[in-house]
Amino acid sequence: MGGRINIWKYVGWYALGYAVATLALGAVAVLIGGTGGLAATTAPFIATFTPVARFVSDFRTIPTRAERRTLFSACVGFFLVVQSVIVLVVAVVHPEVVSDVLARPRAVVQALVVGVALQVGLMWLSFRFMPAKFLRNLLKSEAKKVSRQA
Repeated sequence: MGGRINIWKYVGWYALGYAVATLALGAVAVLIGGTGGLAATTAPFIATFTPVARFVSDFRTIPTRAERRTLFSACVGFFLVVQSVIVLVVAVVHPEVVSDVLARPRAVVQALVVGVALQVGLMWLSFRFMPAKFLRNLLKSEAKKVSRQA
């Protein structure tokens, strides 16, 4: 690509994807009578599709290793900030839960490590393997459009 990428643009796309995925999956959970657990566990992964697809669309290439690392790090950083805010809001809104949680610190640490590690791992897989798929689909779509005009 040559120049530096505007990382905030792609973090914005990730934030938009995160919000839409959370709302859509939350609505599905409500409709089927479940909890918001589906949205909480899958939205961070699904949200990675938006900045990856946008990058491929903007530059018509897959990101280099350095670009992928930058995009991934920025989106993981945003994800961790959002998760921290959620934990703080829950602690303020439900202070009685804090004492229950602090009574089992080992279980909490294990749940957080596994939960965060799982999400970050899935996000990495998306940033690693989805750009090539998005580029293939983009080029196929453009080829179909050209063949229809001919």
